[in-house]
Order: sequence, then C-alpha cells, then structure tokens
Amino acid sequence: MRRAIFVTLSAVALLATARVETQTARPAWAWKPAIAGATDGQVHILPVRGRISMLAGAGGNITISSGSDGVMVVDTGSTATVEKVLAAIKTIAPRGVIRYVVNTSERDQFVGGNEKIALAGNTIRFRVATDPRVSDALTKDRASIISFVSIFERMSAPTGQVSKHPEDAWPDDTYSSAQKKLYFNDEPVLIMHVPANTDGNSLVHFRLDDVVSAGDLIDMTSFPYIDVKAGGSINQVVAGLNRLLDITVPDTKSELGTLVIPGHGRLLDQSDVAYYREMVGIIRDRIQDGIKRGRTLAQIKAEKPTLDYDPRFGHTDGAWQVTMRRKGLILIASLAVLAGAGRAFAHHSFTAAYESGKRAEIEGVVKEFVWRNPHSFVRIEVMKDGTPEIWNLEWGSSTQLSAAKYPVTRTTLKFGDRIIATGEPGRDAEAHRIRIFSIKRPVDGWEWQGVVE
Repeated sequence: MRRAIFVTLSAVALLATARVETQTARPAWAWKPAIAGATDGQVHILPVRGRISMLAGAGGNITISSGSDGVMVVDTGSTATVEKVLAAIKTIAPRGVIRYVVNTSERDQFVGGNEKIALAGNTIRFRVATDPRVSDALTKDRASIISFVSIFERMSAPTGQVSKHPEDAWPDDTYSSAQKKLYFNDEPVLIMHVPANTDGNSLVHFRLDDVVSAGDLIDMTSFPYIDVKAGGSINQVVAGLNRLLDITVPDTKSELGTLVIPGHGRLLDQSDVAYYREMVGIIRDRIQDGIKRGRTLAQIKAEKPTLDYDPRFGHTDGAWQVTMRRKGLILIASLAVLAGAGRAFAHHSFTAAYESGKRAEIEGVVKEFVWRNPHSFVRIEVMKDGTPEIWNLEWGSSTQLSAAKYPVTRTTLKFGDRIIATGEPGRDAEAHRIRIFSIKRPVDGWEWQGVVE
C-alpha cells in the first residue's frame, strides 16, 4: 500500500514538473487565488463545528448557534434575503426558537434582517411583559437583539431625526462595558467590545466550540470597510485584528484550531487572520510613511500603496476599486484619514467617541506625549485604589496646538510630569479616555484651556 502511494505521489510530482517546463507564459500576477463566494442569490448553510453553522449569501455572513436552549443568530444579513435566512434557520433547527440576535455592526448587510428575524423568535422572560414590576420588559413576543450601545444610538437616530430602521429592528439589550457574557446552548458565549471599523464592533466567541464570529472586522474578499464618522479607524482595525489573534489558537502546523467566521468570504483560521492583519498594517504604514515624507495626496496615490494587494483584495466596482475611486471618492484619501494622516484629511467624530456635554477630571503622571496631526495624545498613569490605570487623553493636532493662544510644542509635556486634565469622558468607560478641554501642571502653574476640533 505504501509503495502504491509512493508511486502515485512520484507520478504527480513528475507531472507537476513537466507542467512547469512546458509553461510558455506567466500570468500578469503570480498569485491570485480564486475565492469562491455565494453569488447565486441563494443562502447556503455551512456546518462549522458542534452547535455552530454559518450562512453565506445573505449579504454579510451569519453565524447560527442551535441547541437545547434554542437559536442564537449573530448578524442577520440584508433585508432582501431575510426570508431565505429564516428558511435556512428552520433547516438547521426545525424546532428551535430564535432567542437572541447579536449585531456585531450596524451596516445594512448585517442588520437588514433584524426586524423579521427578531419577530420570528421569542425571548424567555422572568416575568410577563404586562407585569407592573417590570418597567423595561419587551412589549411583544420577539427575540432579544444584543449590541454595543453605540450601535443602538446610531440605529435609533439622534433626537429629532428619523431612523431609517424600523423600531423593531433596534437593539433592546445593549452593553457598554468591555464584554457581555451569556451561557447558551450549554456553552459560554462571550460578546466582546472591540472598536474597529466603528466604535461599536463586537466579537462573539463560542468558547466550547471554539468559533469566533468576527463580523465586519475581517473580510477576506476585500480591503477593510472603515466608517470614520462612526468612530472607526485603521489603527483600531489593526488593534482589533490583534485582539482576534490573541483569542484564537492554531492546531497542528498553524492550521484549523479556533475557527473564525468573517463578515464576508470563506471560513478562516488564525493564519488567515494574521495574513489579513499584516496586509492592513503594511498599507497603513506605507501611507503614514508617505505623509512623513511630505507627500501630497496625489503623490501618495501615485505611489500605489495597495498595488501588491489589489489582485487579492481589489475590485473593479463596489466599495473598493483597483482604480481607487468610488462614486468620485478618492479611497486613498480615506485611508490617509484612517492612518492619522494629517489635518487636511479630516478626523473621526468626537460625538461618536465622547459624551458631549459631560465633564470629567483626571490626575496622573505622563507616560507618553504624542504631538502630531490630526490629533495629539497624552498617555498618563492614574492610581485608583492603589492600582495603576492607563488613560489616554485626546488633544488637538500639532498644528492647532502650536498656533493656540497658549502654544504647545512637542516638549511641553515630559515623561513623569504630574498633570490634571478636564474634558469629555469617553462613551465606553472601560476605554479610559478623555477629550481634553483644559490641562494644568501644578508643580509650575502651567496650564492650557481651549476647544480644538
């Protein structure tokens, strides 16, 4: 038997060698793998591991956990595919009741089916909705929709504005801490806040089955989608991918192990995540390098910082195009924004990241002062009940600070300086950050006040 296998392998090796010798032309790109996608208009079911299945072809990928407690749906796809998604769920769990929906992002291709899928389910309540002791009970039978609080804020629209989403599609069970824990279908489910494409991304880790639903954080069919107005940034995407690498564990020869369901594309393992992280980081660093060298936007475009990744992640239409244009938008400019490119390239929304109108005061010792465009940062160590905490204080750009009434330079604050800062606290208390409105150094009386955008 071994000899037969050896002979077969030898024959394959000879054929492969012969093919190389007779090849007369090399393709324009040496490596451009064909990534199969569900583009036939149907929703396809992929059993992943244990209780977990993946639905592809519904817009964004959908993760399904089915078991004795019922069904948990992570992301709900587009509005157009919701009936097919419900049919697929019924195929996976014919008698299963949808108990929870988790939104990892608020993009339409991830929340489009929220309303119908939630209304098709039923949450197990401790008391009936009409019980006068329960002020926040659901008023109708439906599955509970879980998300980070900023997703709810944007889906429900600010006061005085009209939401594009029906109220039944809004999350009704939000969290604002670092994570939310559930025990569902006989396994721990950890829902983690990981700011990336927006300030509201979540990762969902099914710990016994060892499957992570990553949502918009990773898309092996495209360059990353990043919404600056919603608090997203390319640096957060890199940090989010590093977090994903931290919780994934490879099996033999770096294959399999923890499985990752991305927002789009095929099922992944840790090595795939590492490859994607390197791509995003390399492109970010190239753009930042161009800015440090004083290159203009046109010059950075001409240098084609995505060139070697275009065959793999670029498109001729849609959100990312090889020509770097989308409805007239220069996408490389967007990347420059996300890489922290400079004041000419704008910045993220403070409203999305900080509690407007609120004030917080913090005192600590300077560990790092980053004086740069589009925002400067002061990293300080704060003692809380005898335990040190690191806080990040966001300031204006170096251009703004140097031109202010009380000029600030890169040497104004030094390592070891004790300072007191006042400003708007971050929406996520666990993030330990403040947008600076005033700052003072008691030892010599130096202080600064102002509002910079």
